[in-house]
Amino acid sequence: MKNVHFIRWRQILVAFLVLCTGSSCGAPPPSPKSDSDLNILFQIRIREQYDILCLKTEGVYPDSLCILPEESVAPVWSPDRSRFVFSHERDRHFALAIADADGGNLQYLTSDTADNFNIASWFPSGDSIVFSTNRNGNKDLYTIRTDGSGLAPLLADSADEWHPVITPDGRRMVYVSDATGRPRIWALDFASQKRVLVFKPDSLTAEFEPAISPDGLYLAYSRVVRGDNARNFDIVVYDLVKNTADLIITDPAMDRYPRFSQDGKKILFHSNRTGVNALYIYDRDSRTTRPLNVGTLNSAYGDW
Repeated sequence: MKNVHFIRWRQILVAFLVLCTGSSCGAPPPSPKSDSDLNILFQIRIREQYDILCLKTEGVYPDSLCILPEESVAPVWSPDRSRFVFSHERDRHFALAIADADGGNLQYLTSDTADNFNIASWFPSGDSIVFSTNRNGNKDLYTIRTDGSGLAPLLADSADEWHPVITPDGRRMVYVSDATGRPRIWALDFASQKRVLVFKPDSLTAEFEPAISPDGLYLAYSRVVRGDNARNFDIVVYDLVKNTADLIITDPAMDRYPRFSQDGKKILFHSNRTGVNALYIYDRDSRTTRPLNVGTLNSAYGDW
């Protein structure tokens, strides 16, 4: 087993990132701004691989960094924000792992040779996780307890299922499946085990990367239209009560992986509209978008 090191960079990291995002390397970073809503985990490509950072103050890069020997990607906060789950590349496959909010107390939940993919989702209790794995030859959804016990299939069939999200009440799960031939967003009711499409699909689109608002009333997802060659992803917010869709992000770029803020008023996403993936925040009230960290370092898959 390879040694795993958790290193916290503060002044060194800030100096390095300011150098890489200053006016000589691209657009200058935004001015420091306190924002109590910010507690964002994301992956960033610093040293020819992805590592995980936590951003708490806008315009100031994180004071904590999880550095592992290989790729660390797609972090997702636990319900109480005390831990996060992520995928770590080990011996040419991805293991599912969890760590404390400060990057300490690393625990691997899987130790097999399958690829155990994030993006994962926590159950509201915080003691179990659902994730996608290829252990059966295609992408299936499995659950596991946070102590690494109780590995069990949740959805395992001939279709690919991935990107699960548990609803805030813990009664249902939305996920992506290609059971109808194209990626669509489905819902599974745990009590009845009934699976249904969340909305009537458009024959020209495919839908990915769902997120549920904290009140459980809205679904955000990324969408691609056939013919765009997967270069133009838009973001949609779907009202689960009124059954109406609101296309909120239409920039001609790959705008992906929406995540609601804890109060549901904002949506975090990443976009390559400047040529490099960076994080952006969409305000649902003002319907405006602002960059969170634009520079030369590729950053993506944020969660708050």
